[in-house]
Amino acid sequence: MKTTAVILTVMVLVAAAWLGGCAKPVPTLQADPVKARIDAEVALNTALYAEAATTRARAIEALSQLEGASAGRMYVQALADPEPVVRFAAAIAIGDATYEPARARLVEMAGRDVRKGENDRRVYAGVLYALWRLGDASVAPDLVRLLKDPEWAVQDSVVLALGKMTVNTREIMNLMRIQVVYERQPEVKMRLVESMAMLGDLRSRDLLGAYTQTREYPGQDLQAIHALGKVGQLYPESAGRVARVLSVLTVPGCEAHLRLAAVAALADMGVVDDGAYDYTMAAMTDTARVISEGRKDANVTPEEIDAVRYMAALALGRMNRPVAVDAVLPMLQSESGLLRVAGALSILRLLPPPPVAPILFNTDATNGPAGAVQSEPGASANEASPAKAPRTTLNTADAKD
Repeated sequence: MKTTAVILTVMVLVAAAWLGGCAKPVPTLQADPVKARIDAEVALNTALYAEAATTRARAIEALSQLEGASAGRMYVQALADPEPVVRFAAAIAIGDATYEPARARLVEMAGRDVRKGENDRRVYAGVLYALWRLGDASVAPDLVRLLKDPEWAVQDSVVLALGKMTVNTREIMNLMRIQVVYERQPEVKMRLVESMAMLGDLRSRDLLGAYTQTREYPGQDLQAIHALGKVGQLYPESAGRVARVLSVLTVPGCEAHLRLAAVAALADMGVVDDGAYDYTMAAMTDTARVISEGRKDANVTPEEIDAVRYMAALALGRMNRPVAVDAVLPMLQSESGLLRVAGALSILRLLPPPPVAPILFNTDATNGPAGAVQSEPGASANEASPAKAPRTTLNTADAKD
């Protein structure tokens, strides 16, 4: 009996050693996390003053997601940027963060003084959204009035703002339902459906699912996938149905950009598995092959590679696996400002801040884009909002429908 016990013990130990030797090694982060985070902070801060307006706008959006109201002075500074796309991003960031110290400047931009008012109607829609978020309900009718603007880009900005307001009033919803029937611009129609879905319209949620398989204009399917992910987050009761629609797009054979968008949307909803992670890592490190396999075409352009790597970096940032930083870190040295922003945002999401955080962003910067200004001295992101927000005198107050 004693001999048998010894033999069994040896067999168990040998089997355990063999299994241990065959186990898949768990990857560990090779980069210095503190240095990687600092490099990402520097890259994002630098992008705020990039030459390309789209890079500056994306940097504002990234900063808003990471810092919220604590970076409010940077948003106020960006309201003076010469490019509308940056001013719009800044206004939306202020609204999302409910950054109260920006109120005075927003009121000026929404007012009638041509010297201080906002003359771009796309930006004006963002300003009204920010004021509404700060408690001024009087701006809502003016925002709705802009739905009838003849320029579709203005309508698009308005509908985006209305969808973020998450106020499912009968008046606003009815207006959008009527407009979506007669709207001929597919980009605006898509945005209307997206906004109505955000406001709780069930039919619009189903339409978004159908739009993931549609491409009336470039990027429509991507927009629908991104919107569905937000719906799944806003409405937990719809999360299961949304996840099923998105999962169809994550199987082998789907085009890389659609598959990555679906993976990112699912990750936002907390649905991440090893297969999705491995695919996204492959899209970062072996991009051309991943694109070719998805569309059965070996001809891949540098622009396509950049676009897929951009999406892969953002998706990895949502997966809560810090080891992915090793793959994303080289993007901080990219010639593309958009790739640098995506890489920085991903790294800063994946790596927690140090116990004693440094000043991440130069909120007292004076050397920004042409025309940049500082917010009011002494303004603080923690200032309490007034009990009742003042009514804004709008620059279209006398307009009629």
